[in-house]
Amino acid sequence: MRGPGKLASRLARIACAALMLAPTVSVAQAAAPHPALWRVQQGTSTVYLFGSLHVLPAGYAWTTPEIDAAKAAADSFIFEVPVDEAALKDEKQFIVEKGILAKGQTLRGVLEGSEFQTYSAVL
Repeated sequence: MRGPGKLASRLARIACAALMLAPTVSVAQAAAPHPALWRVQQGTSTVYLFGSLHVLPAGYAWTTPEIDAAKAAADSFIFEVPVDEAALKDEKQFIVEKGILAKGQTLRGVLEGSEFQTYSAVL
């Protein structure tokens, strides 16, 4: 039996390979936005990799029937971070302490020129 660290490492490598091999499409060709869900099978094992979204407008329906079915069929569901009340409190505190620029500071000012260009291009 493999340890959880080895499994997580293997899943991360599979996810990276899947992303690198995935065809690219222009924004005009892309389907309506939806959470990413990949199914990876080997033998009798199936792993679903779910690309979660963290910053969504209130009331956004982030789940799909495919995601609900994958969660329902799973022997275990592992989210990337704890989502209980204590974790949410810690997350909010971290954002307040580390996620807000100081007065007068700008994102352009804290990123290298090439980093800001990449960031701007992605947006």
